[in-house]
Amino acid sequence: MPLVLTNLPIGVRGMFLAVLLAALMSTLDAMINVTSSVVVNDFLKRYFAKKLTQKQLVRAGQFASLFALLLGFVFSLSFDHIISAWETMIFVVVTMILVPATMRWHWWRFSAKAFVLSMAVSALIIVLQKIFFSGWPVTTTLAVDTLGSLVATIIIGFYFKPTDMDVLVDFYSRVRPFGVWGPVRREAVKRGLVPENDSIPKFDAWNGILTAAFQFSLAVVPFYMFLRNWPQFWTWLVVLGILGVILYFTWYKKLPAKGEY
Repeated sequence: MPLVLTNLPIGVRGMFLAVLLAALMSTLDAMINVTSSVVVNDFLKRYFAKKLTQKQLVRAGQFASLFALLLGFVFSLSFDHIISAWETMIFVVVTMILVPATMRWHWWRFSAKAFVLSMAVSALIIVLQKIFFSGWPVTTTLAVDTLGSLVATIIIGFYFKPTDMDVLVDFYSRVRPFGVWGPVRREAVKRGLVPENDSIPKFDAWNGILTAAFQFSLAVVPFYMFLRNWPQFWTWLVVLGILGVILYFTWYKKLPAKGEY
């Protein structure tokens, strides 16, 4: 990022910094609101305080937001430079969020309780690694933490009972995700909610790879433009256009018709 800023004209540099600050503020606001929502709706209302009034729930959400801000501030004091903060963020996002979230979308047995417990266990894995194996290289740490989170997530998924079949069938018939959905897919076919030879999940698996490449191209094109590296800019712009055309035919044109779920 400093390399990009040093190659920008003065006016564009200020505008770019304003955009970055706006993105930071909006991301921070969103994360605080999500934290408050999870604490109130997924924990207090469901397990601990089912009889709280709306005013009490709002107050609890405010305290949860304040606690999240203070916790983030305390953690920020332990970082010596931006790289360590970035590495910690990557560990948290990949290990605690990405692995359980991926299993939640692509494995029919993975319930809400399994999701919450797998996040907690993944957080414990990160903490234990930081305490006992802090000298590991970043690449090794990320690989081990991710693998440990994946193994723990699978075990936890088998430990809890899956969500009710009616709920799973309704979700599958609307979204049609790819992955390990065999029993649910067969039940949805039996009920006549999806066609027997449904091709959407297969196409979505390939489209997921193409979309990842599309998003990467979309991200690097403006950076090469700001750096005025025109050969790379035009190369990635062509790649972006080709991927966009492919996704138009393999994804957009194959979306279910209106009212088809």
